[in-house]
Amino acid sequence: MTYEQLRLLIVAVLSVFVVGTLGYVAIEGMSPFDALYMTVITVTTVGYEEVAKLSDAGRVFTMLLLFVGLGLIFYSITSVTGLVVEGSLRRILGRRAVEQKIRALRGHYIICGGGRMGRTVCEELRKTGKEFVVIDGDESVVGALQSAGFLCMLGDATAEDILEAAGIERAQGLVAALPSDADNVFIVMGARELRADLKIIARASADSSERKLLQAGADRAVLPYRIGGVQTVNALIRPTVVDFIEVAAHPSGLALAFEELRVLPTSKLVGVMLADSGIRDKSGLIIVAIKRGERMIFNPPSTTALMADDVLISFGEKNQLARLDDLVNAS
Repeated sequence: MTYEQLRLLIVAVLSVFVVGTLGYVAIEGMSPFDALYMTVITVTTVGYEEVAKLSDAGRVFTMLLLFVGLGLIFYSITSVTGLVVEGSLRRILGRRAVEQKIRALRGHYIICGGGRMGRTVCEELRKTGKEFVVIDGDESVVGALQSAGFLCMLGDATAEDILEAAGIERAQGLVAALPSDADNVFIVMGARELRADLKIIARASADSSERKLLQAGADRAVLPYRIGGVQTVNALIRPTVVDFIEVAAHPSGLALAFEELRVLPTSKLVGVMLADSGIRDKSGLIIVAIKRGERMIFNPPSTTALMADDVLISFGEKNQLARLDDLVNAS
């Protein structure tokens, strides 16, 4: 039963009371109030005493009103009950299906907040093929995200039980993207308490919140307005560079991307210089930088020897990036 059908049913029930009232006024000459009272006790089968002695025509009208009105009311009750049960059942089954999908996730990401930033994060993660689940407390937001094909949970992301239900113990990372910096601080604190090794990125709307989020346990705080300001200035004074980055990053563009890869201690390239590693020759990738501990080596010279736990930051085509792990960490 659709809501349009429900609306028509309500109109039909009200019409029975209107017709009954007008009928008693016309047939028995009752006042409008007495006629309405007579209609109500007839349709609802309460069985109170008649307002006035009915004529034969009035009794025939009462019988017709009883059959039509009672049948319509019973049908209405059944339909409304079915609508409620069907909706509740659909929500229960839908929630269970979501819970089963979340339980199957491993190495996924948790996005807290489905607003503008949260949705953008989801869209970018989907482009990379990463698995993730979104948590939001607004039912309309969750509905919109589900319609877009995202795996969502309705709940308070600041609550630890919700984070646990989202599979935080199996997650690879978490993004706190709620509009409120205070809420994001609570999310970061709760997530860090549950997982000391979890990668946590938090949204901040003010410079003063950045320090609080980092102190709460976030690995990085992102200020959208700061990033937007930097990008705006770059577009003004370095437009060609910005155009290249946008084309490279666009799904229909050059299919270029940055990627990072940790050199495992078991890699055969440990102790080998970049010039002899074969990374450039065999994959065509450019090693833009190497992160060694807290030190960042930009544009490393070809004589740089790779060390265990170095993080290689490479740039190239996405199909080349996919082969980098096999090339570097083949033991």
